[in-house]
Amino acid sequence: MRKGVLKDPEIADLFYKDDPEELFIGLHEIGHGSFGAVYFATNAHTNEVVAIKKMSYSGKQT
Repeated sequence: MRKGVLKDPEIADLFYKDDPEELFIGLHEIGHGSFGAVYFATNAHTNEVVAIKKMSYSGKQT
């Protein structure tokens, strides 16, 4: 998987920088489409139930 670098710090702050498999437990896919997949999970530190969207990257640039 290729990691990208966001140059705008305000946008970069919207994303987790840590591994989601360490931050969340019980990851279960609840849907997917052309832009990625949505997962249901629980925050390992707060026990908050969340939905996570993992964006797909096609690798194609125009």
